[in-house]
Amino acid sequence: LYLSVRDGVFNIPYLYRSYDGETWETIVNNGFDRPQNDQAPHLTAFQDCLYVGTRAYILGAEILRTCDGEIWEAIVSQGFGDDEHLEITNLLVFGDQLFATTAAADGAAAGTYIWRSSDGEDWTPANTPGFGRRGRFATAPNTLVGFNEQLYAACGDPDDCAASVGMQGVWRTDNHAPVGEYLELETTW
Repeated sequence: LYLSVRDGVFNIPYLYRSYDGETWETIVNNGFDRPQNDQAPHLTAFQDCLYVGTRAYILGAEILRTCDGEIWEAIVSQGFGDDEHLEITNLLVFGDQLFATTAAADGAAAGTYIWRSSDGEDWTPANTPGFGRRGRFATAPNTLVGFNEQLYAACGDPDDCAASVGMQGVWRTDNHAPVGEYLELETTW
C-alpha cells in the first residue's frame, strides 16, 4: 500500500509504504530528488511497476516509476518536453495502456492534453490538444475514468474551462479510437 502526502512547510511530496496498513515507512521525502516537485498526488500500478505523477510549477511535471519499490526513475520529465505542462492530473490504466492528463498553461502548446503509453516509457498524445480548442490558459481534466470500453474525461473547473478555453463538458472516446477522436457530451443532466 502506498500513500502520497505533501509537506506543508517545505512543499515537497512524501511517499509512504505499508505492508499491513498500520505500520508505515517513508520511502520518498525529498520530492524524488527534484525540489521543484511540490506534489505527487497520483499513483497507479501498471505492468508490475508503480507510477507517480508530480506537479512542478518550475521545469514542468514528471512521471516517475519504480519496479522494485526502492529505485525511482523519471519516465517523463519537464512536462512531456514542454515545461508549461505543470501537473500530471490523472494516471489511469485503461485497457492495456497507461493514460496521463496535463494542461499546458501558456504558449504555443496551450491546451488540455491526454497522453497514452502501452509500455510506460513511450508516450503519445491521445487527443487533439485542447480537444481542438485552445486558449490562453487550459485546465487539465481532473476526472479520467474508463467505463463500458470507453474513456471519459471531464474538466475540473467548469468556470475556468468555460471562460478560458471554451471547453465545457465531458469528453468520451473508446479504447481503440484513433488519436484525437473524442466526442463532447452534453453537460445537462
